[in-house]
Amino acid sequence: MMTGTDVNGDWGSIYQGVMPNDGILVVSFTGTNESSYAAGPGAQSLVPWANGGGKFSMPVTKGSYVSLGGNHVKDVELRLYPLAASI
Repeated sequence: MMTGTDVNGDWGSIYQGVMPNDGILVVSFTGTNESSYAAGPGAQSLVPWANGGGKFSMPVTKGSYVSLGGNHVKDVELRLYPLAASI
């Protein structure tokens, strides 16, 4: 599990980094007001109430750089679920 950065304002970075493996990156967070939002390339989640939970997922490849943003979010957690090798 990786920990992201809380964003108390209108927009900011919640995570930036290089992925260690191919897999599915699952991002979860808690919204802090009625317009809490988090997003990455091709994925997003809107939480229209304070203290509501949000979650989204996206495929990633080993060595890819991922930059995620959000507004009014806290308790950001990222989990990378590796893909099994296909035969």
